[in-house]
Amino acid sequence: MSLSPADAFEASPHSRNLDNRPLTDARSENHRKMIIKEIVETERNYVKNLETMHKYVTALTQNNLVDQATIHLLFANVDKVFAFQRKFLDGIEVIAELAWQDQRWGLHFIQAEEEFGVYEAYCANYHSASKLVVDDDLQHKLAVLNHLLDAKELPMCVKRPIGRVCKYPLLIESLLKNTSATDYQHYDELKSGSEAMKRVVDRINEAHRHAENEQTVKALQTCVDDWKGHQPETFGKLLRDDILRVTKSHIDRKYHIFLFENIILCCWQVIRPPPNARSDSRNIPLLLKGQILVRDVTQAVLGPPDPPAATPLGRYPIDIWWNGDNGPESFTLHCRNEEQMRDWESQLRRLIGKTRPGEQSDDTTDRKSVLDVYEDDGRPDQSSHAPPIDTPPTLPAPLQTEVPNPANAPDALVKVKVHVQDDTGPADDRAQRTGREDRAEAPPLPLAG
Repeated sequence: MSLSPADAFEASPHSRNLDNRPLTDARSENHRKMIIKEIVETERNYVKNLETMHKYVTALTQNNLVDQATIHLLFANVDKVFAFQRKFLDGIEVIAELAWQDQRWGLHFIQAEEEFGVYEAYCANYHSASKLVVDDDLQHKLAVLNHLLDAKELPMCVKRPIGRVCKYPLLIESLLKNTSATDYQHYDELKSGSEAMKRVVDRINEAHRHAENEQTVKALQTCVDDWKGHQPETFGKLLRDDILRVTKSHIDRKYHIFLFENIILCCWQVIRPPPNARSDSRNIPLLLKGQILVRDVTQAVLGPPDPPAATPLGRYPIDIWWNGDNGPESFTLHCRNEEQMRDWESQLRRLIGKTRPGEQSDDTTDRKSVLDVYEDDGRPDQSSHAPPIDTPPTLPAPLQTEVPNPANAPDALVKVKVHVQDDTGPADDRAQRTGREDRAEAPPLPLAG
């Protein structure tokens, strides 16, 4: 289970307010000095680690141990990341030497926001790199360079840049918590620096998600044999996918849900993966059991969460309504946590806002929206006790066309996706997850029958 950004920061002994009491000026100053020391020391260690990676890549190239394509897949643009971070460290060291009132930490991060874009390519490549770096054959080939960097430590090295860049918003936030606009003349600038780094992490997350979704789409095209007349090239961009409980007509099923720009797909896994299987779930054969055209969807409405003891398969419902042949129809997605629920809702509402009722998308226009929750012999699954949904509810708020900005929510500083252990310093620099955290914990789908 990954920690929230707030939890990850609280785990640092340098910055934790143990008793949660308001800090006095003296205590705030003491905490602030420790945080600045943490920033400087961990940044120095991080740059040293990047330098080691840079030398390692150079040695790989000179010794022709693997081809250039493999080197790029493993380390992407780590040379550019290293060059940027070395310059960024110079600025940090200069700022730390100044008197507190002259330390403009916010400005330093604001000015570097665009240059942090070098992480987008690196993080987008992470999913492929993390799979390749643990390959036994590759590990054997790389063992010849263990005097530079032990091949067994490579998985952590590949993760480290992601952990570091995702740590910056938390470090800035910790400075904000230990100062105020009345005692620090650059307080507003520091807040702007915090917002800048949140935008950086958001862009990195999107780059990583986009790269991962491309791999998912490629796998999906080989996992589904019968597309029921649909043409995958007309689905548009994949936005979200996950294994979720679905309720329709009082019947519960667990589907792999794919949310594309033009269509929602509901699929069953044809075979049940063995317990503790390490194979990629994206390579398991799928049976298409439902397709809802986005142009037919009219509402996405959040429901109240189920009691904790009600079901372990998702407590946070989203009712999705669409125009069927015989009038309004609906089904319910059950998300595992509130963040996942709001993420899916925001994507659905954005699509609804873009697609006017009756508007034709690029998908085959004579296809119909349908979700089959019956077994192959036509008998419904009687295991569900889901309450009926009789009529579409009134939408409680105007449709949102953009994903809500979490900046005003102090407990949702950044949405980071990859669990990493950043060991660049003494502060137990823990970062979060940049891949879909829930998927790795999702239980396997049941057999269709």
